[in-house]
Amino acid sequence: MQSALCECLEKALGPHSNYYAIDGGTWPPKAILRIPSPGQVALTTIGVCLQPQPTVELHYEDPSPHRRIELGIGLDGSLSDDAIKKVASYLSGQTKLPWAKFTFLGHGHSIPADVVAELSGGQLSCVLLVQPSLGAPDVTMPGFRDDPVNLLWMIPISEQERQFAQANGSAELINRLERAGVNWIATMRRKSVC
Repeated sequence: MQSALCECLEKALGPHSNYYAIDGGTWPPKAILRIPSPGQVALTTIGVCLQPQPTVELHYEDPSPHRRIELGIGLDGSLSDDAIKKVASYLSGQTKLPWAKFTFLGHGHSIPADVVAELSGGQLSCVLLVQPSLGAPDVTMPGFRDDPVNLLWMIPISEQERQFAQANGSAELINRLERAGVNWIATMRRKSVC
């Protein structure tokens, strides 16, 4: 499965330069691909989808379209290698979140992001998960066990923006981010759109 995921990601984003195993030798086998291109670097997980997320069936009549995910983030190519590695470490940690917190991740959800807060000088403290939106590449992932696999892109947002999304819906926040010119490449902007 990992090779099929890798092939789809490389078809959409270009060849990967680094493969980081993040499973600690346990099941499921997981990794992060580092995919550089001019002016940007994409980090994407592979292998997270092998394990269906918990509790999805409590929220959807048909849980199949929402059970299996991979995570990704687009980064500005001007970030230092150390900063990119910190983001990769954060991304690795989030691959455990659904099972550690007995929840699921999907389009429009937000999660805390300490590394983004650090890189943005405290202005952005969360990420919004989108699929595809804000110009993120629409990567067609292979299905697994009759379920589609969703690639959720992480978009840095402020706490104020997260609260706005909770009150008004993620779709409205995404509209505001698009109107402000925010895209899938995580720039460490200093101004909120709300």
